[in-house]
Amino acid sequence: MSDQPRVKREQKPPIQQRPKGYAFTPRVTLQHERLIGRVVIAWAKLESAMQDTLWNLLGLKIEDGRILTARMDALYLIDALRKLAPRQIDDQQRLGEFLDTLTKMDDRREDRNFIVHGSWGMFGNPQHPQLGLEPIAMSLRQKVPDPTELLSETFPADRMYSIIRDIVLATKFFTKFLSERDPSFDKSRLGHLEI
Repeated sequence: MSDQPRVKREQKPPIQQRPKGYAFTPRVTLQHERLIGRVVIAWAKLESAMQDTLWNLLGLKIEDGRILTARMDALYLIDALRKLAPRQIDDQQRLGEFLDTLTKMDDRREDRNFIVHGSWGMFGNPQHPQLGLEPIAMSLRQKVPDPTELLSETFPADRMYSIIRDIVLATKFFTKFLSERDPSFDKSRLGHLEI
């Protein structure tokens, strides 16, 4: 089997100009701050599970694995796991699920980075408050066609819950994968995750 995933990458909506009359307010609700925190916590647990998985595939003990992966970010972990998996996982169905999970997490890695590094606020038309304001994150890091413009993405609560759910499910996938490969794996150190 190829190390290419079976699932398609998530497509972002096209870049759009800000509608007339819409404005950015530099604040978010406490509920949204909580969702941002849940993304951060869930992602930290996912990175830990990916590190454990990498150590397991390489046959490393925790003390040796930590030396190797202590400074690795998620981009490198996903890439390393994607390259190692076909060499270490014989079951083709399990390999496909593994690669699909990595592809989904690579998409979510981009979302997580926007959430963590974005400048947060609310976006909407103050002349028409009945339309509501949407939580939005702006980024100076994202590449846009015109370097004088800022890129922003809306992150309504349903999108945040979807991102959190995908991260939690991936962490559970890696935890189950590790438990199946090594029954002595201590999954309690990853903590209990809720969707």
